[in-house]
Amino acid sequence: MRKIVALLVLVVLVVAGWTGAWFWAKDRVLGEMDQAIARLAQDGVEVSCPDRAVGGWPFRMEVTCETPVARLRDGGTLAAEAVAAVWHVMDPKLVLVFAEGPLTVEGERGRAVTTFETLRASLRLEDLRTGRVSVMAEKPVTVVTGPEAAADDLAELAADRAELHLRQVPGHDGDFDLAATVTGLDGATYGAPLLPAPASAGVNLTLTKAVALDGTPGGYARWAAAGGMLTITEAVLEVGGTTIRAEGAATVEPDGRPKATLDAVGSDVEWLTAAVKAGKPVPPPLAALGSAFLLLGRPVEGEGSPKALTISVDEGAVTANGLPLGTVPPLFSGGS
Repeated sequence: MRKIVALLVLVVLVVAGWTGAWFWAKDRVLGEMDQAIARLAQDGVEVSCPDRAVGGWPFRMEVTCETPVARLRDGGTLAAEAVAAVWHVMDPKLVLVFAEGPLTVEGERGRAVTTFETLRASLRLEDLRTGRVSVMAEKPVTVVTGPEAAADDLAELAADRAELHLRQVPGHDGDFDLAATVTGLDGATYGAPLLPAPASAGVNLTLTKAVALDGTPGGYARWAAAGGMLTITEAVLEVGGTTIRAEGAATVEPDGRPKATLDAVGSDVEWLTAAVKAGKPVPPPLAALGSAFLLLGRPVEGEGSPKALTISVDEGAVTANGLPLGTVPPLFSGGS
C-alpha cells in the first residue's frame, strides 16, 4: 500500500511540475512574440494579431493567430485568414507553421491573392546559429490584379505543388543554400495562356554574403565589395517535350556590372521551337533561348539530340558560345 501511495505522489508531483513548466513556457512564448513584434515595429513593419491563443497542453505548444496582418515599410500589407505554429516535446528542434488562405499582398501597384489546399512551413534548429526553413504549398493559385478593386486580372499562376528549402551554410555566417521546385506550373496574362504546356522547374543554388543584399543599389554594391557570389549547382526546366538543364555562377563587379557564366544543355528543343512556329503561347525569353540552342548550340551526347550553350556576361557584354548578343546595364553606378 505504501508503494502505491508513493507512486501516486510521484505521479502527482511530476504532473504538477510538468504543468508548471508548460505554463511557464507559454508565458515565455507570448513574451518572445511581443518582443519580436516590437522589433519589427522599430524596423517599420507593424504586425497585428487581434485574436491570439496558446494551447496544446501537455505535450505540444500551439500558438494560433486569427486574421494576422503585417503592414510593410512601403505601405503595402500582407494578410492571412489564420496562422498556427506548433512545437512538440518529442522533437524540440522542430517548429511547424500552418496557414489558412487566402494570403493577400496589397500595395499601390495592385493586389496578389494566393489560395491553396495546403500551406505549411517547418523550421528546424540545428544549433543556436544555423537552421533550415522549408515551405510547401499544394495546389497554389495566385491571382494578380491592378490597383483598382474592379480591375481585370493581370495574371494568374497555378501549380500542382511548390516547395522551397533554405538553410544557412554551417560554419559560414551570411551564406545560404536554397532549393526550390514547382510542378504543374501553368498560368495566363490578361486572359491569354502563358505557356504552351504545364511546366516543371527546380533550382539548387548557394548565395554567399547574402546578408548584404537588401534590394537596393547600395546593397548590391556592398555585396560586390564583400565578394558575394551566386552559384547555381543545378537548374532544370521541363515544358512539353523540352528539357533544359543549367549550372553556373554570377556576381557583380565593383562598377556595378553583372558578371556571370551559365552552361546549359537543351534536349528535344525542337518541341519548343515547333510550339513557337505553331503560334502557341511561349514567353519571349523562352522562345529566344530555344532559338539560341538550335542556331548556336553545339551537339553533345545524350538522348533527345541535346545541344550545349555557354552564356557569358563579362564587362557588360553578353555572348552565347562566343557570339556577341548585346550588352546589359549595370545594377548600380560605381559611386553608389
